Amino acid sequence: MRKLPSILLTYIFLIAFTGAGFLIFTFPYILTANVKDLIIFVVFSAAAESLPVNLPSGGGVTVGFAVILSCILLFGMPFAVWVAFLGVFIATAIFAREVPVHKIIFNCGMFAAMTGVSGLVFERLGGSPGDLGLLNNLTPMLITIITYFLLNVFLVTIVLTLAQNLSPYSIWIKNLCWTAPNYLALAPIGILITYIYALLGVVGLILFIVPLFIARNSFKLYMDMRQVNLETVQALAAAIEAKDPYTKGHSERVAQYAVAIAREMGLPEDEIEIIQYAALLHDIGKIGISEQILNKPAKLSEEEFERIKTHPVIGSLIVERIKFLSKASDLIKYHHERLEGTGYPSGLKSGEIPRGAKILSVADVFDALTSDRPYRKAWSIDSTVKKMIDDTGKEFDPEIVNALIRVLKREGRIKTDAS
Repeated sequence: MRKLPSILLTYIFLIAFTGAGFLIFTFPYILTANVKDLIIFVVFSAAAESLPVNLPSGGGVTVGFAVILSCILLFGMPFAVWVAFLGVFIATAIFAREVPVHKIIFNCGMFAAMTGVSGLVFERLGGSPGDLGLLNNLTPMLITIITYFLLNVFLVTIVLTLAQNLSPYSIWIKNLCWTAPNYLALAPIGILITYIYALLGVVGLILFIVPLFIARNSFKLYMDMRQVNLETVQALAAAIEAKDPYTKGHSERVAQYAVAIAREMGLPEDEIEIIQYAALLHDIGKIGISEQILNKPAKLSEEEFERIKTHPVIGSLIVERIKFLSKASDLIKYHHERLEGTGYPSGLKSGEIPRGAKILSVADVFDALTSDRPYRKAWSIDSTVKKMIDDTGKEFDPEIVNALIRVLKREGRIKTDAS
């Protein structure tokens, strides 16, 4: 197992101690809880937490929030804290396989802390556990839901930032986009569980297992579909690059740079997804170019270069016919345009070029210059960045170049400042 950074370990134990504080504080209260209720909800919580849906950010979501919310509304904060802790502990430490100890510690502490804070918010705002009068608890309940959601996104964002050395802002936005729909779907279910259990007891809870896991599976199917789409695009990119051994891995790297730049700029997740698809397929039009031209070890003739310049249009025509790729068509078509209007195929100027195409342009040129080609050796990263800074405003968008530089600096690959 790789050694964890000291700052990450400090954060994990800080969250663990916070969660432990809530467990110690609520322990006297839990001793008086109804054992049957406690067992039922711990089992329900453990089952919910045992089936996470993985997110692109590296985290995951479960349907456990609905169970925790119902515990806060039915029994109060102390009961909910212990259900959250025991449910996560059983799911990760007992049922799950090969979960690192530090993840178990963090998750148990985080869920206990989030539930404790959210439960306190509910009660301090006048919420009354066990009161089924919806209007009486409406405002505290809504604020409790928002509190739990924001705490979850915030705490996970920090741990992923420290673990992956990524921009906290980009991870925050990404987590908000992916988890918000999950919480919007689960909050009403949690409220309904509250009323069903109060009226029908364990029988009602069993009836709710089906819709709860339907919600989970619907989200998982959506995420699986996205993954299949991405893998399809990656396979297409690999097939294209098989024609040109010198560009092997180029599309994947361009996609990685483009996505990192887009996230650094704080773009919406749906736009980032389109940029990723376009980056992977930006050279798909080269399928219509002869291998003799693509693999020529010397400088291309003017006629050959004119032939190469047709590949963005060919590529855009290919992808525009595929529904989930159609929005990437213009990005592929215009990724060789330049701000001063000297690019191809249409000679567009700054304001006419789609933002995603400008990002692809920067990512494409950066990877091309830092990679070996048949006719030259790779440039150093510092030399490449210096050239791109010199060409900023003429060929490349300043905001995008600066975003690339920030990404490279954070990764420790350069020390150059944008100018």
